[in-house]
Amino acid sequence: MSRCTNSAACHHDPDCEDVNCPGRPDEPVQRETRFQRAARMADVNARILAYFDDEQLAALRRLYELPKRHSGTSGGNTAAKLLLGLYNGLRFPFDLTDLRCFDMVNFEAAMTVIRMDAPRCRAEVHTVLDAIYGDGFSTGDEFEHWAFNLRLKGRCKKEGLSDRPLRYIELEDFRHV
Repeated sequence: MSRCTNSAACHHDPDCEDVNCPGRPDEPVQRETRFQRAARMADVNARILAYFDDEQLAALRRLYELPKRHSGTSGGNTAAKLLLGLYNGLRFPFDLTDLRCFDMVNFEAAMTVIRMDAPRCRAEVHTVLDAIYGDGFSTGDEFEHWAFNLRLKGRCKKEGLSDRPLRYIELEDFRHV
């Protein structure tokens, strides 16, 4: 077994015994179990959700579910474009005149979501949605699919889309959201 001489050659020597050697590999990483990961993610999600009140979270859910319920309609497309603009405004700029497509309930939801995001973004919109649902699906991946399906400028190419399954949710009656 060799001792560390702090030379460049030592950094590649797997037999180095010097605990202070900068080239020494770290201790083996213990793989996280599925249950440990679920507990850690639940804690992370709870910390994210603590930044927002129930009204803000309900408004965000409403806008997220609107394109799923009313795909291809002006209101559904507007909700998708607004969320995409909050997700990545440089790639997906949002035309404010599109807010005219909303009825008053959805307009108020949009204003609530914009207010929760604008002054100080505590967490990005896709991260908050991931925390709300806590199901392990990626809202960011879903947003990329939305942009592709809406043929928005800035969208990724089809081969760049994730092939992971997207979130399926049972759509509730909006009067309860």
